[in-house]
Amino acid sequence: ESFRLELPEEAAQGVVFIKLELKDEAGRVLSENFYWYASQAAGYRRLNDMREAAVECSAMRASECGMVRVSLELANRSGSVALALQATVRDARKHTRVLPAYADDNFISLLPGERRRLTIEVPASVGSGELEVALAGWNVQSLAVPVRRSP
Repeated sequence: ESFRLELPEEAAQGVVFIKLELKDEAGRVLSENFYWYASQAAGYRRLNDMREAAVECSAMRASECGMVRVSLELANRSGSVALALQATVRDARKHTRVLPAYADDNFISLLPGERRRLTIEVPASVGSGELEVALAGWNVQSLAVPVRRSP
């Protein structure tokens, strides 16, 4: 046992969110985990009552070694947790997913005020046209943002 987690009283009646970070001596994040916890199964129903989170997204692309790398900047500008965000690269004209796609992370959650960078790579053979990133989440209004080309 490494440490004992003290849960707030709210955990007995509903659901709480727990974010754990492992950092090195310089303060760099080596690993992070995000959990949803309810002391009773019925507590998870409170997830349906969450306020909507306002998430901003910008996307930039760069090509290298036969791949198109889409770099995303995500920011939660609201006072609510943005839960289970999923980012997908799509063809901007047809609004269809570009596959295969390799993301360094997905279905992430952002605490209020938190920012996060994600990268999604697609083969240049399928990602050569105009692209957009579709963003959806549990309590986040779906949005699509254009992917700008790097200067």
